[in-house]
Amino acid sequence: MVAATMVYPAISIVTQEAEDWQAAFREWLDANGLRPLTVAAYLQDVRHFARYFAGVNGEAFRPSLLNSMDVRAWWRAQEDAKNAASTRNRRLASLRALVRWANEAGRLEGDPTEGIRRAAKRQGPPRSHEDVWGRLAETAAATVHVKKQTEKHRWLGLRDKVIFGLMARAGLRIGEVAGLDVDDVDLEALELRVLGKGGVEGKVLLPHSLADDLRAWLAVHPGGEALIVNWQGRRLSTAQIRRRVKMVGEAAGVPLRPHDLRHTYIYRLLDAFLQGGMAMPVALDAVRQQARHGDVRTTQAYLRARYSQVREAVERI
Repeated sequence: MVAATMVYPAISIVTQEAEDWQAAFREWLDANGLRPLTVAAYLQDVRHFARYFAGVNGEAFRPSLLNSMDVRAWWRAQEDAKNAASTRNRRLASLRALVRWANEAGRLEGDPTEGIRRAAKRQGPPRSHEDVWGRLAETAAATVHVKKQTEKHRWLGLRDKVIFGLMARAGLRIGEVAGLDVDDVDLEALELRVLGKGGVEGKVLLPHSLADDLRAWLAVHPGGEALIVNWQGRRLSTAQIRRRVKMVGEAAGVPLRPHDLRHTYIYRLLDAFLQGGMAMPVALDAVRQQARHGDVRTTQAYLRARYSQVREAVERI
């Protein structure tokens, strides 16, 4: 979000409404030190509102026409369209930046967004809904998020499938995925060497299905020590990996963060142990080892009861 201490730069202000307000708004964002990608995102969001305004009112949007009635209607329309809470909140932040600029530039008085509360984000990772988890897994396996089928895009699909699998089927943290080297993979032993929190090295067991995905990825790997790389062989950053995971979630219609996958993995792993007849204390310790937690209490913090489980138990009494 744009900082509240923003100061409108000393630029020539043309009072005529015909002036290109987008160019003036961009200059204000630039003057406050925002990065080009961030500026582009703000402009994209305010254009979203401008298109809505024009469609409803039949006239082109101008900042001087901002009013609380249209803003609230736009906010409700996004909820009706089931836009993700994160998307709605980002757009609201962008519109509020436009309001601050318009007030400082003398194009608007007051704040039409006042009183609008940020959308509540969903609580808990996707583990709480098996159908959601299934949709995510199917999307990642089919690489649906990769829009084209060129050789390069198929290559990206193989890599992203491994990224998703390392988090969802081995429980790795995003930083651990980014830090993996090719030499950390032992496909014969079905193990990964992982440098975890605090620089502690640990072993993670791999399921055969993930080992198969890794084998396919290594067959087309461009070379170098890093396991997860771009087309040029350079290691992906955590920000780049986060974006790829988000793309899988968007393709499945599920708001998704990388750590959601680790949460889901830990929950499902415990369930697998219990379904196999393992006693709870032993199952918890087994999950702790695979999750590489130093204390079982950390593992337990991941294992909150699902609402559906509580509801089912309440009805059985």
